[in-house]
Amino acid sequence: MAVSTPHCGGQVDFSTGDVRRGILDVAAPMLVAQVLNLLYNIVDRIYIGKIPGEGTLALAGLGLCFPIVTLVTAFANLFGVGGAPLCSIARAPPPTSCWTPFSSTSAAWGRGGRPSPP
Repeated sequence: MAVSTPHCGGQVDFSTGDVRRGILDVAAPMLVAQVLNLLYNIVDRIYIGKIPGEGTLALAGLGLCFPIVTLVTAFANLFGVGGAPLCSIARAPPPTSCWTPFSSTSAAWGRGGRPSPP
């Protein structure tokens, strides 16, 4: 059984090898990024909390803004990830009269990507 390994550009090929290994290869950097973000927030709150006089007010502002920033980031990711395919579909040329649903899939690749004649 072949193992899916990252290519030069950091892309993981899910078409070959073990799917679980590929998912772990992709999930590990995201997990590290989340842990680093969490550590940054913890250290930031420690330093802000030690500000003499205004530390508690600053922590209250940080606690109020953090969920708002998280929601804005979540919606930006939602529209960014979901909007990219919709934009590419909308920009595609209109189908011709001999267009078939399989003209853009691997079934048509044997014919050079051209749809079969009607």
